[in-house]
Amino acid sequence: MNLQQRLMAIALGLVFIAGLFVGLWIRRPKAGPEGEPGPAPRDTCWLHDTLTVQLPAPKAERIRDTCWLPAVPQDPERDTIYVPVPITSRYYSEPGWEAWVSGYNPSLDSIRIDQATAVVEVPVFKTVTRHARWGIGVQAGATWQPGQNQSPGQVRPYVGLGISYNIITF
Repeated sequence: MNLQQRLMAIALGLVFIAGLFVGLWIRRPKAGPEGEPGPAPRDTCWLHDTLTVQLPAPKAERIRDTCWLPAVPQDPERDTIYVPVPITSRYYSEPGWEAWVSGYNPSLDSIRIDQATAVVEVPVFKTVTRHARWGIGVQAGATWQPGQNQSPGQVRPYVGLGISYNIITF
């Protein structure tokens, strides 16, 4: 091997080793100041709805009980008269609320409901996958073949298997 061939082999070896270190340096993940990513931040927004219904109509009504109350008698021979008083239950409902009212001739004049609704937004993060930079595969290109017995080297086409660093991936 003459000096020119030795220098060419050393240069190719140095280029290969430099490419190896550059590839490893580019591939190494960079640590951020906050370290590992934590759980996705959530954003909660509270909505307050006020529902006012005036003079609602009852959906159902039933007599629960009858109460007997003493009254002043009209007849002087009797000292007490009992009068029946019906105790009624009424049920009112609309979408989003219900009400029950009981008593003598009950009615619901109005109802006001404050509803708190939580809206939780969770951001969705897409995981980006990196393509492998290093690989083993079929290669095609040119190679330099050193000469023998004082003959100069030659550049020849090359097709074969090899280890490669992919600069552009698709």
